Amino acid sequence: MKHLIFLYQKLASKERLAFKLSSEETLFPEDLPETIFELNAKYQLASHRIYSKDATSQSIEDQDSFFKGVHWFESVEAFKRAIEEDQKQNQLSPLDFSKYVLAKRPLDKLQIQKVLYLIYAAALMNDIHLFSESPLAYKYGPVFEDVYQAYKGKKSKQIIESHLSSQEIFHLLSSGVRPEIMQLTDEVLALVEGKTGSDLINLTHIPNSPWQQVYEPGANHEIDDETIRRYHPYERRALERC
Repeated sequence: MKHLIFLYQKLASKERLAFKLSSEETLFPEDLPETIFELNAKYQLASHRIYSKDATSQSIEDQDSFFKGVHWFESVEAFKRAIEEDQKQNQLSPLDFSKYVLAKRPLDKLQIQKVLYLIYAAALMNDIHLFSESPLAYKYGPVFEDVYQAYKGKKSKQIIESHLSSQEIFHLLSSGVRPEIMQLTDEVLALVEGKTGSDLINLTHIPNSPWQQVYEPGANHEIDDETIRRYHPYERRALERC
């Protein structure tokens, strides 16, 4: 029996989730459900091909001990739900991450939204899915809803500071502020040095920006990851030139 296996590593444990497709015939990409391509693009699943004596997951584990202890799924929708639940429970929220950014560089409520978006976009370009939620296309550019709700009471151009405790820093580090994210954060903060909120609005409103692709007055559409991957380079080049 031939198997095509897609593995997902849980964020806060060593548990692995796997979806398997089994057939006596050779499996090709066109045999896969579309959902697998979507999950792979978003979470960078590991893929494996293996042969075993029958279609059971036990035969796979008997064939290769690497797969022992894996939680198996034969329903791609159940596999998707399990991944999304793990992401929801363990991934950084934009609001939590905003505290990390503000501890490094105090900003006003408009600046922090744009900086968070630029870090999120830079992470996507490096195959890192930083948050479980995507930015929304508000009138003044990309916005993360929980950050908007937390800081909307602040006055325009009021500087927001963050003083993280050692426990909060530990939580952030264990939740996903990896060295790559720290580096991307520092790079974005260096690029936006001296830029006002208005400057950053203009940046996210340039022709071909992800925001421009989806913005509709009053609709607050999600700016999906694929749109950001495709169109963020226009923003990045504009940011590096100014």
